[in-house]
Amino acid sequence: MKRLFALALMVVLMGGLYTVAAQDASGDAAAKKKKDPSVSQELQLLREAIEAQQKQILNLADQIQSRDQRIQQLEQRLDQSQAAATQAQAKADAAAAQAGSAVAQEAGQQQTVVALKNDVADLKTSNANVALSLQDTQKATREAAESPIALHYKGITITPGGFLAGESVYRNRALGSDIN
Repeated sequence: MKRLFALALMVVLMGGLYTVAAQDASGDAAAKKKKDPSVSQELQLLREAIEAQQKQILNLADQIQSRDQRIQQLEQRLDQSQAAATQAQAKADAAAAQAGSAVAQEAGQQQTVVALKNDVADLKTSNANVALSLQDTQKATREAAESPIALHYKGITITPGGFLAGESVYRNRALGSDIN
């Protein structure tokens, strides 16, 4: 009788432990469901990420437009300086012709000719400097935009590289040696 009573008591205790464990497992599953973000929250996060990327793309497009405008401005300045240099050269030539035809002209006219020649030289120098800076800007813009080898992102240039190796082994018969 004692054995039967002990067996019944053990079955009741084991059943109680089983129900407590089942309740804990169902409570953990409900807690995990509450902690995990819902699908709508994940979709909202993805939308925000896409919007941020679109803003970055628009910023980059604006930067490209501003560079194009600066290039156009530099080209206009180059054209203006070339026109000014041509006019100054014409004035200098006219002044030199007048100075050559009238040997007895005043020293002030000779100074004017020298000053005009200096102005022409300065304009040519500035014209050359503007042309070089324009060429450098165009070259840098062209290289940055047309390089198919490199990846450009936020001012960082990534150039992938590596090597490829092809190796093989041929054996006539089952030899006891190995590849070293």
